[in-house]
Amino acid sequence: MKPRLRRWLGVLAAVLLSVGLASVSTEQAAPVAQRPAKAKKNPLLKLVEPWPTAEALAKRRAESEALPLFASADPIEFTLAADFKAINKDRDPKSRTVYPATLKVSGAAGEVKDLPIQIRARGHSRRMSRTCDYVPLKLEFTNKPLARGTVFARQEALKLVVQCAGGGDYRQYLLKEYLAYTLFNLVAPERSFRVRLATINYLDKAGKPAGTRHGMLLEDEGDVARRMEGRIVELPRLMFKDVEMDTLMPMMIFEYMIGNTDYSIYALHNVRVVQRPDKSLHPIPYDLDYSGLVNTPYARPARGASARAWTPGTARRRSSR
Repeated sequence: MKPRLRRWLGVLAAVLLSVGLASVSTEQAAPVAQRPAKAKKNPLLKLVEPWPTAEALAKRRAESEALPLFASADPIEFTLAADFKAINKDRDPKSRTVYPATLKVSGAAGEVKDLPIQIRARGHSRRMSRTCDYVPLKLEFTNKPLARGTVFARQEALKLVVQCAGGGDYRQYLLKEYLAYTLFNLVAPERSFRVRLATINYLDKAGKPAGTRHGMLLEDEGDVARRMEGRIVELPRLMFKDVEMDTLMPMMIFEYMIGNTDYSIYALHNVRVVQRPDKSLHPIPYDLDYSGLVNTPYARPARGASARAWTPGTARRRSSR
């Protein structure tokens, strides 16, 4: 790396990390037993795994690019039926309890399909009760053939970013985070998470309406990697010199543009890393709710003076809306 470029990146990183923020069957069964945590593997083993052929990589890329969920930017509407009273009490970040649910969505012929799925709470700061009334969700499709002919065809698991709480302000926070993702899609279309805005009708365990709110479906990280003809790798303690500059530069400038310090390549916080067959490493950002552009009431600038010193911001108790 040229000395001048290294100095420029160092100055940019310091600015980024010091910037302040701008201101369904309706009857559901009992929760599935706690899913055991996956045994941790040596992340370096992923680096030496053999690569598929170029033809196979190109085929996987084409399949991921053609997923119907992200073939359009038009908002979609669907219904989720589950025991949301229990799900919204699942606030432990270490919990991996899954709950049975039903996703109701229109098929290609206009018919309504009931897709059996599993739901679990996820996340960290937005999972805390002092931050959000509704926990972020992960949707896991247990019967993929039934999803054929719908926008969820060929999906296995999706993160659902939900509206954090009721009220117009929290609807706007969700929409502004959606805007942030779509802005980065314009900057780096092949090296960013695609998103799809949704209107979600919630039904409780008894099948009664439990509210209608906006949500945002986030592309699976594996599909992001496949679109790049690469794979996700877990490599903490990466430095600027270790990653692809053509991917790093747009990401850093984008994070600066939206006023976000809530990420770290070094700590793999709100960043996923894609490795390509040429061994290059590409950081891909996500979770943009702490940015100044979104300006949520619980957001704080990162405390650390450098990426390696990152610690989670402390969420302040939001006022009722």
